[in-house]
Amino acid sequence: MAGLTLIEILLALAVSAILLGLGIPAFSSLLGSSELTTRVNALSASLSLARSAAIREGSRGMVCQSRDGRRCSRGGDWSEGWIVFVDRNHNRQREDTEPLLHAQPATRDRVHIRFRGFPSRRYFIYRPDGMAKMNGTFILCVPGEPALARAVIVSWSGRPRISDRRADGLPLRCPAAS
Repeated sequence: MAGLTLIEILLALAVSAILLGLGIPAFSSLLGSSELTTRVNALSASLSLARSAAIREGSRGMVCQSRDGRRCSRGGDWSEGWIVFVDRNHNRQREDTEPLLHAQPATRDRVHIRFRGFPSRRYFIYRPDGMAKMNGTFILCVPGEPALARAVIVSWSGRPRISDRRADGLPLRCPAAS
């Protein structure tokens, strides 16, 4: 009769536990990287959509934080979602008569998004010529994974670019989870 002894089974379980212990952190990092790439691409596409709409409509193109997918939020952060619309009356709020071009729902993943811009951290505006009315940097992080960080940078020219480097050339790093 062929069979396994208790020692062989315990040895197989021990080897499996070690391999699983090594594989789960790597899988977590892979999942975080995938989530980060998805959010970076969605944000970059939204900025490009606002820019092309501003040029096409001859009015302001706006991207702003939005919790409900219809109106700009006055608080919260970009991880709660954003909308893209044409701000025809220049009030930095979407009215029912202004076309909603895209609504990005809240991130259900681990990616945290913050925006550093002047004069506001709640919205980004494109002028009718496609130039940015402001410049700014969106920083996307995966909490607990300091190496998983990307920046979507928009200069006055209006074209978004993606970087994993800070202005001084060092790697962009997110704060460790607290």
